Amino acid sequence: MPPRSLFVLLIKIMGLFLITNIFDATIGLVLSVVSLTTVMNSSGLEYMYTSLFSLIIYAFLFCVFVFKPQVIIDRLKLDHGFYEEQFSINMDKGIVVRIAIISVGIFFFIENIPGLCRQLTIVYQKSALHYFSNKPDDTTINIVFSIAKLLVGYVMLTNSNYLTKIITNDAIDQEK
Repeated sequence: MPPRSLFVLLIKIMGLFLITNIFDATIGLVLSVVSLTTVMNSSGLEYMYTSLFSLIIYAFLFCVFVFKPQVIIDRLKLDHGFYEEQFSINMDKGIVVRIAIISVGIFFFIENIPGLCRQLTIVYQKSALHYFSNKPDDTTINIVFSIAKLLVGYVMLTNSNYLTKIITNDAIDQEK
């Protein structure tokens, strides 16, 4: 495996881990929009703009890392200065990418199950105290995003073959 192909795989794996940051930035954006619907102030507006900016940056980085890793390799000259033209790694690119996809899917499960349980406990405690309001609150939004993250993790685990084909075919097309 040439150094360039190894760097393409590593950058794509790092890009897959950016999905968690995209979800976190989305949660921040939704929470800031919800808070702005109740109270309109400058600090809420600044938080919304900051969250939106973060989401755009993370989405851009995800697209570059996963779909255009050659740009990063060319700009940073990562494949220059190696004495060996080939690394002796006897694994198929697809296997490495599939392992990364499964790892990210497992990471989503491990990271979000405790958070979902905590949010459900808060809802249960609020129901026991009869503390409810008509406005959506942070707990409801966090539950929705925790479930969404669990679903994304489930999709990554169950459809890792399909996702691997998408990512590796893109890499093969760009190397030609």
